[in-house]
Amino acid sequence: MPLKLVLQFTARLISGLELFFVLSGFLVAGLLFREHRARGTVHLGRFLVRRAFKIYPAFYVFLCVSVAVSASSSVFPSVTLPQVVAEAAFAQSYVRGIWSHTWSLAVEEHFYLLLAGVFAWLCVRSSNPTFAEVPRFTAVVCGGCLIARIVTTIMVPEFDFWVHLAPTHLRLDSLACGVLLAYWHHYHRPVVTSWMAAHRTSFAVAAAVLLFSAAVVPKATAIGHTVLQVMQYIGHGAVILLAVYCPSLERLYCSTIGVALQWIGRYSYSTYLWHMPVLALSNAAVGGAYAPDLSAAMYGALCMPVGWVTAKAVEMPFLACRERYFPSALGGHRCD
Repeated sequence: MPLKLVLQFTARLISGLELFFVLSGFLVAGLLFREHRARGTVHLGRFLVRRAFKIYPAFYVFLCVSVAVSASSSVFPSVTLPQVVAEAAFAQSYVRGIWSHTWSLAVEEHFYLLLAGVFAWLCVRSSNPTFAEVPRFTAVVCGGCLIARIVTTIMVPEFDFWVHLAPTHLRLDSLACGVLLAYWHHYHRPVVTSWMAAHRTSFAVAAAVLLFSAAVVPKATAIGHTVLQVMQYIGHGAVILLAVYCPSLERLYCSTIGVALQWIGRYSYSTYLWHMPVLALSNAAVGGAYAPDLSAAMYGALCMPVGWVTAKAVEMPFLACRERYFPSALGGHRCD
């Protein structure tokens, strides 16, 4: 039991999904900022097409397999037509789909479209936008999300993940935080570099305090999924800045650990797609007194290999096609 509690607390402390949202905002917005700085313009059509090649082929193959297996066996969750429609339309953050993890993909998809819309509006307003409005946009989005979470909690006091944490309009602040970090990184790098060099230790302590505080209180509490949600994405944003502006990052990038992390990152999307089916198969494959332990071991052993195989079979060929017909505006092969 103590080990289980430690693992649960560690999972809340790391909160991989919250970190993923902030990091996604940082990296995806960074693509557009880099293109604007390099070329003086942003090709939003190319951006959306490239995101489509990255997301849709692997996801729709995953969806078709899920429906086929569900129709022929009881290993996967049962499927209804509204669930299939929700998955196919990327509406899972509002209408529950087949799997319990694909709601985050809907949030991401909505974010891409909103980000492209904001960039289009800024570019229409000025032929040479400075994106100085980004901090104000971030403040509005973050404030709006927090107010929406508080109002939702008042209206629906009993915690329900699909009501209080899954909807896109309650999670965009994490992604907006990443966009703000990308703006600072690409347009105010000397200032951020100087500031981080002078305050790195206190910044690390603040990040640890924020993440620890957010991990202590469960999400199911009112403060846990409202105010502490803010502390969590700010803490993860601080972690990203510490990593980006760490002097030893280049050495880590070239080390064995860095190479391993790059490999995991390359196949992370397909691994994330298939990890719940792998868990369902693991649970169905074992039985007896040690079923939970055996299932966990099987799940841990198969997740990355299955992600690698499906990425090689579906995701990577479409990315190669994308690079051939819609290459990055910045040149070079990219898997973004």
